[in-house]
Amino acid sequence: MQVTQVNADGLRREFKVTVPASEIESRVRTRLEKLAKTIRLPGFRPGKAPLPLLKKQYGRSILGEVLEEAVDEGSKRTIGDNQLRPALRPKIEVTAFDEGKDLEFELKVEVLPEVPAVDLAGLELTRQVAEPPPERVGEALESFAKARQKFEALAEPRAAQDGDQVVVDFVGRIGGEPFEGGSANDLPLRLGAKQMVPGFE
Repeated sequence: MQVTQVNADGLRREFKVTVPASEIESRVRTRLEKLAKTIRLPGFRPGKAPLPLLKKQYGRSILGEVLEEAVDEGSKRTIGDNQLRPALRPKIEVTAFDEGKDLEFELKVEVLPEVPAVDLAGLELTRQVAEPPPERVGEALESFAKARQKFEALAEPRAAQDGDQVVVDFVGRIGGEPFEGGSANDLPLRLGAKQMVPGFE
């Protein structure tokens, strides 16, 4: 297997990988010999099927598996031998292959940048302190309190007023007919919050 680096621009690395035809053929032959030991073909005893016949019937399928395996191994070896730390999945493109010829593919990979060592003891930090005006603090506290306000039933009945929470059922109608999404049951509603359409409260 021959690996040639063709580009090293910034964090991008590109390689051209060539797997010799002899290696591909050797792998295919090994697979066929292994297959011959287990496969049953009409007219032949188990394990006695001739390799040319097996290659004719199963050669294309085995060749596809071998090519995929060669590309995978070549990619891993290229990344490992060059001590690359990929940031993303490498892009692989087969550029040349014909049966009986070398397999060639391109490997493009984005690598993680080298982070220099930092002497933390020499760093000086400035603590940022926020000093909001008192009125902003008051507004924030009031908003916080309203958001977590609790309501309890009144001991004595009285007319509802702004700031109270009531629980209502309602049905909205257009032309006397109820419309979709215009009704609710047991809806908590705080008066004065203007959560509903004008005039509802």
